[in-house]
Amino acid sequence: PPKWIMAAEIVETTRVYSRTNAKIDVRWVEEKASHLLRYHYDNPHWEKKRSQVVAHEQSTLYGLMINPDKKVNYGRINQVMAKEIFIRSALIEGEFESKADFYSNNRELIDELEALEAKSRRRDIVVDENTLYDFYNKNLPDDISSGAELDKWLRHNPDKSQVLILKREDLMRDDATLVSSDLFPDHIDMNGSRFPIEYHFDPREECDGITLIAPVAAVNAINPQRCEWLIPGLLREKMVAVIKSLPKQLRKSFVPVPDFAEACLQALSPSDTALCTVLANHLTKMTGVKVPYDAWRLDNISQHLLMNFRVIDSDGAVVEEGRDLPLIKNRLLANVNEETSVDSQISGDVNSKEKADDSYSQDNVTPDILDEMPETVEIKLQGVEIKAYPALVKEGKQVNLRALQSKQLASRETRLALRQLIINALPEQIKNLKRSIPDIERLCLKYTDFGRCDELKIDIINKTIDDIFLYKEIPSEKDFKIVLEQGRSKLHDKVQQWSDLLTNILDGYRDIKKIMKQPVMTQLDTVSDIQGQLNFLFPENFITDINADWLQQYPRYLLAIKKRFDKSKSNATRDRQLRVEFSKLWQEYIKRRDILSSQHIESEQLEYYRWMLEEYRVSLFAQELKTKLPVSEKRLKKYWNELSV
Repeated sequence: PPKWIMAAEIVETTRVYSRTNAKIDVRWVEEKASHLLRYHYDNPHWEKKRSQVVAHEQSTLYGLMINPDKKVNYGRINQVMAKEIFIRSALIEGEFESKADFYSNNRELIDELEALEAKSRRRDIVVDENTLYDFYNKNLPDDISSGAELDKWLRHNPDKSQVLILKREDLMRDDATLVSSDLFPDHIDMNGSRFPIEYHFDPREECDGITLIAPVAAVNAINPQRCEWLIPGLLREKMVAVIKSLPKQLRKSFVPVPDFAEACLQALSPSDTALCTVLANHLTKMTGVKVPYDAWRLDNISQHLLMNFRVIDSDGAVVEEGRDLPLIKNRLLANVNEETSVDSQISGDVNSKEKADDSYSQDNVTPDILDEMPETVEIKLQGVEIKAYPALVKEGKQVNLRALQSKQLASRETRLALRQLIINALPEQIKNLKRSIPDIERLCLKYTDFGRCDELKIDIINKTIDDIFLYKEIPSEKDFKIVLEQGRSKLHDKVQQWSDLLTNILDGYRDIKKIMKQPVMTQLDTVSDIQGQLNFLFPENFITDINADWLQQYPRYLLAIKKRFDKSKSNATRDRQLRVEFSKLWQEYIKRRDILSSQHIESEQLEYYRWMLEEYRVSLFAQELKTKLPVSEKRLKKYWNELSV
C-alpha cells in the first residue's frame, strides 16, 4: 500500500497504545516506518562499565515518543565528539580499566607528579588537561572512542603504541621545579617505628595536608610531640603560623615573624620534644623574652599544619581518622570489647586481628625466658614497621611474654612481672613473711582510712621485694638466681623497716587530721590548703603508686605540715603570703599535668617537678627541716622552662 496509508496505520496504533498505557513494540514500529522516525541524542558521556561513550537515544514518530531512553554507542553517531569524551574521561581522568602498557605508565607518572603537587601544596607542576588532550588527540586515530576499539588498534599496531607513552617533560610545566624527597618524605620514623604518610592538597577536604597511617596495634607507638614537627618541607610555614598565634604582647617581640621562624628553622631539628617547647626556649635565647608554655593559640592555625591520623584495621579499613590523637586513643579504648585480652590492651592491640610473632607471645613463662629477651624487636603490621619491646606481663600469679609498643610501659610491666616471679620462687618465705609483719594489727587499724588490712599486707610485701630484689635490672636467669639467693635472708629486716616507716607516716597523718579539727578562724584557709596537699600525698593505693624514694620523705613532709599549722596560729598573714606564692607554681603544674594526661602523655620530668614542689613547700613553711635537694623559686622556674613536654 502507499506509504501514507502505512504511516496512518502506525500512527493510529501508537495512539491506541498510548491511551491504554501499554508498552509500544519499538521494533515493530522501526520495521514498519524506520524512514519516518526522528532520532535525538542526549547526554553523551563515558561509561566505565561498558568502556565506551554512550548517549541516550530518543525516537519520535510524528511527534509521538516511541523510545524515550535507549543507550547507544555514541561513537557511531558522532565520532569526533565521542573521541574527545573518550580522551578526557577515560585517558585523562582515569575512568578506564585497561592493561595497556602506555596507559599504566602514563597513570603512574601522572600520579607521581600530582603527589609532588600535593606535597608542595602547588598547582603549577603538572600541565593542564588541554595539553594532555592535544597529546592524545594527535597520536590516536579518529575512529577510536572505546576500550574495544583501542585494544584492537594496539593489537594490530604494536609499534605505534609507543607514541602514546608520556614522558616527564611532556607533563611538567617549563618553569616547574621538583620537590626534594628529603623535604617531603614518604614516611616518618619515630620510636624506632616507620609510619607511611600521604599528602593531600585540597583545603575543602578533612584530610588536607599530611596524613600518618597506622594500624590499631601501632597507635601507642605514635609520638604526638614528634608529629608536631610535621615534615621538613612544611616546618618553616608551621613555625611562622605558630609564632603568629602568640598574643600580641608577646608576638611583637618576634617581628618580622618570618625572619625569626627562619632563624629557628636553621638552629633546630625535629625531636621528641614538643615543637612549642623548643621554639619557646630558642626564642627566649634569642631575645630574652620568656614564652609561657600555654601562651600558644594553635586552634586558629591552618588545619594542614596539624598532622592528620588515619588508623586502619587488619583488613586495611579505616577505624578512626582525625587530627586529635588523644581523642582517637580514647575512642579506641572505648571500643575495646569484653573479649579483648588484657595483654592486647596493654600492647595497644585494640580490636586487632593481627598478632605479633609467636616467639614474643608466650604464656606462663619462667625466669629462663630472660635469656631469650632482646631489647627490641621489629614487627610489621599493615605495611608499618613497628619497633616493639619484649616485656614480661603479670596476669594473676602467671607471667607472660609479650611485645609492647612503649619502652616505658615494657619496663614498668616487666618490673611487676619480675616481682611476681620472685614471689613464685619463694612461696613459703613470702607466706611466712605476710604472717609475721611486725605490729600488723595496730598498723591495720591506722590504715582504715585508706584500705583493707589484706591490701596493706600485700603493699608491704611488694615494697619489701622491690627494695631487696629489684633495685637494679635483672637481665638474665643467672642474675635472677644470684639476686634471689642474696636477698632471701634480708626479707624480715626489710619488712621491719617498711612497717616502721608506714607506722610513722600513718601516725603523722592522723596527728594532722586531729589538730585540723579545731582551727582558729584565721586558720580556715590554711586548713583547706593543707587538706588539698594531703589529698595529693595520699591518693588511693599511695603505698604502691608513690616511688619508694619519695615515700621515705613522707615523715618529714608531715612534720613540715604540722609546723606550718602551728606557725599559722600566730602569723596567719605570713602563711597567706607564702600560700599565694606557692599556689601560682602549683596551679601551673596541675594545669600542665592535666593537659598531658588528656593526651595520654607520661612525663618523668613533670613527675620529678611535682616532688621539687613538695620540697619547696618544706623550704617555705618549715625551713628548719631542710630539703632533700636544692630548691628555690628560681630553680623551679628554670627547670619548668626546660621541660620537654
